[in-house]
Amino acid sequence: MNRRSVVCGPALALVLLVSLCAPIPSGAGEDTNFTPPHTDVDFPVGWTDIDTNPFNPASNLELRLVYPSMEDGEDTEMAGNGPFPWIAFFGDYGEASDGYMLLATALAERGYIIISSGALADSSDIEANGNTLSVMRERVSQVNGGQHVQGGYENVDFNHWAIAGHGTGGAAAYLLQPFLTVWDHPPRGVVGLGTDFQDLDDDWDWSDGPTTPRFFTPKAGLFLTGTVDEVAPAEESLDRIKELDGIGWHWMHVLGADHHQFEDTRSIFENEDDAALTQEEQIAFAADRIVPYLDTVLRGDHGQFRDAFNRPLDPYTVSHPQAYIEEDLTTSDWLRFQNETSSHPPSSQLNGSETLEVNLDWVLRNGQTFHDIPAEWDVRATCAWRIGLHNATTTVLANGTVQCLLPMGSVPPGDHELVVRVEVEGGGAEWTQPYKRENTPMELAVPEPTVYVPQHGQRTLNMSEVASDPDGQIVRATDVSLNCTDAMHFGAAIVEDGQAVRVIHALEEEWLGECIVDLDLRSDGETDDVATTSLRVVLTPVDDPVVRLAPVPIQQLTEDGEDRTFDLRETVADPEGATLQFFVDGAAAGQQGPVAYAYADNVLTLSPLPDAYGATVLRASVSDGTQAALEV
Repeated sequence: MNRRSVVCGPALALVLLVSLCAPIPSGAGEDTNFTPPHTDVDFPVGWTDIDTNPFNPASNLELRLVYPSMEDGEDTEMAGNGPFPWIAFFGDYGEASDGYMLLATALAERGYIIISSGALADSSDIEANGNTLSVMRERVSQVNGGQHVQGGYENVDFNHWAIAGHGTGGAAAYLLQPFLTVWDHPPRGVVGLGTDFQDLDDDWDWSDGPTTPRFFTPKAGLFLTGTVDEVAPAEESLDRIKELDGIGWHWMHVLGADHHQFEDTRSIFENEDDAALTQEEQIAFAADRIVPYLDTVLRGDHGQFRDAFNRPLDPYTVSHPQAYIEEDLTTSDWLRFQNETSSHPPSSQLNGSETLEVNLDWVLRNGQTFHDIPAEWDVRATCAWRIGLHNATTTVLANGTVQCLLPMGSVPPGDHELVVRVEVEGGGAEWTQPYKRENTPMELAVPEPTVYVPQHGQRTLNMSEVASDPDGQIVRATDVSLNCTDAMHFGAAIVEDGQAVRVIHALEEEWLGECIVDLDLRSDGETDDVATTSLRVVLTPVDDPVVRLAPVPIQQLTEDGEDRTFDLRETVADPEGATLQFFVDGAAAGQQGPVAYAYADNVLTLSPLPDAYGATVLRASVSDGTQAALEV
């Protein structure tokens, strides 16, 4: 018969319910006094059951504590090799606190204490689940104080813990972690197995929680879901993780694993497609991935990072032969920064001729410096502005200091955030600092350009011809207007997204004249850099080719009769009024067929030849002497 420890604390849940809405404390800095990973043989495993209120079943919480022990069995003495980090584990729907002994045993063998609850009533009820977690945490504190388990006194690494769960319990753990700000040392890790967000509203967001969310270092969760999981398919749960965008995440789609084999047993109603893995293989695989994650997160062992996040070949190649993997760890923090120095104070203004220099030191979460880590470890760094690189250079100095040199010439004016990212064996962190790039006013071109518009045509004027920005920003026109008494002869419009202005001769006419175009200018960027200018517009003459006004009529003459004259201006005209030139085979006079022809002063004279009759076609070219001829 299982014996349960009995500790009554009915007021405890009420305390946390109020505390979840309390202000965030100023502490919550990570305890860097880590315990080393367990590298020896597996521990024996002990366990005990704890009832929180056995005399009131309605409010009783049944918990199971599994721990490294001196020997296997119930209520055995805890191993003396601690203190041991611990995990609060929430079960899936339908599961009791004793439903995960296979998984808990595998973790306890490697030096972790697990306290597990059964299924939660609603995995999205953060306040209720926070109360449950508070009770679980209090019981672990009691173990550390010498209650419940022999050998537990000061044998729990109470400040280093994680929350985890299966199915809806995994969702509860994920949703709960940023709202546990009432404790100086909140959980640092999150593990989800077959994570199931079925209780969560589709439009739920972190802002819907009881307090402002706060994510704690190292801000990285591990999630495992089987490829034949039909209860909580990975693509659905992973989409929620991506949408919520809280902590960094590493998601393993485990080949052939199902949903229920993470539990010790399943009911006859819990059916899925046949798993390709046996339960023993699935539990062993999960423990094999969770332990290095816990060693990295709860024991501060950065040497386990690559194993924890599946980087067997190199720090930046993620792979595992038994899983498809997706991840986004860009928001995670695996380092701490210190001793930063800068050539300019934070938030100071820099002009385009200056170069910002920043030097930054870093340590791992366990306090190891550049000189403490193995020489073969990969260390890299990048300095850039949040908006882009902008000619920044990064150097990792011989002592590990990251040096950033950032010329300000190409950085646009305005407020900017400097981002320094340092990565050690693939695990990194970002350091940020605000700075302001001051604006240099745009400069108008000297002399101002004149806009020459061809008659009947148009001219497109680029704003780069009108003004330039020493900060390298694009200058755009924001308004254009014509300012003269003859404005009706012109048209003006902004084109090319403000980078040019087009001026046209608006009327079909032979007219020459001038006008003034007024321009309002603004350069790109956050700073309000504006200017106005007025430019002279000149309509320039254009020598247009002759144009056909009408077909040339048939000219009828009488044999041996009188001459006939025809004014070419009735059918052809030069827009500028120039005298027309007429040629047949290059000559202005000659004979063809029964007629002679002669051309002078826009008039063509046709004369019948003596004793000749018949018809002929004169194919002539007419021009103004400068433009291409028109065939008539």
